[in-house]
Amino acid sequence: MPATDGSGLVLIQAGPKADPSSPALAATVHQLRAHLPQQAKVGGAAVENLDLQHALNAKTPLVLGVILTLGFLLLPVLLRLMGRRTWSCPAWLARVLPDIRFSH
Repeated sequence: MPATDGSGLVLIQAGPKADPSSPALAATVHQLRAHLPQQAKVGGAAVENLDLQHALNAKTPLVLGVILTLGFLLLPVLLRLMGRRTWSCPAWLARVLPDIRFSH
């Protein structure tokens, strides 16, 4: 269907027969993007989900790395700041846990 504004653009609508979470759909979208001109856009709900999944998979190691790094850096600081209170135990938990003492 050609655009009505005279821009020379064309809209082609196609619906996938494969399930949106299927690897076959991902392969089809990949082939479409590889064979169409760079100006062509492939879109729709299923393609948006694939793009989101790809973006999340790409950023997950970075997010986990930042969280773990901050955890390992902040934990010693917080333990140092809290001092003796760091090792205190609630009374109900002290009754349940065995009393273990370490000698220096």
